[in-house]
Amino acid sequence: MRRILYTFYCYLASYPAIALFCLGSLFLLYLGSGYRPIENSYNAMLQKYIAVKQERERLVQELESIRQGDLKMRLEIFSEDYLTEDAIDPSQLLEILEPSLNASGWDLETVDIINKEFESSPMNFGIVETLYELRSKGVELADGTPFLPLHSLQKVGSFLWQMPPTKDFYKISIEREETGYFAKLGVIYPYVQKPEPNEAEQ
Repeated sequence: MRRILYTFYCYLASYPAIALFCLGSLFLLYLGSGYRPIENSYNAMLQKYIAVKQERERLVQELESIRQGDLKMRLEIFSEDYLTEDAIDPSQLLEILEPSLNASGWDLETVDIINKEFESSPMNFGIVETLYELRSKGVELADGTPFLPLHSLQKVGSFLWQMPPTKDFYKISIEREETGYFAKLGVIYPYVQKPEPNEAEQ
């Protein structure tokens, strides 16, 4: 056994074995150096991906700011067609529809603010929902044409829809009474909220 071990150690200590060992070490170093460019390339691609992602996030934020600015500018341009927050008052809301409804044979009695919503956004834009109550006793209009309740409301609604302030009619209900007709007219107004004084100064 000792003889075998001695012979094995002699072979290991011989020059060919040392040479093979050195060659093997060099081969392993060569393989290891071959992976370094791949690692460097991967790191470069990773850095490029991070840079592209950051640039994308920056562009998305810039696009969002441009979009908000564009919407705000459009709102400011067309703000004359929207109801102002100061005009959300029953007496002023009556004045918007009263002349046209009176000309169509209706007496506008009351208006109730049913709902008022405001979305917090750079546009300062909200919605107010109103309900008008009207009555009519006539059987014909001033020009002698017959009074048709539904037709008159549809006609005046179509006319008022095109007139400022911007509005939308969502409800028309008519009831027959002993002395005439009773109607309810639901109207939605978009309105513009005035900015705070400190925001206006900015």
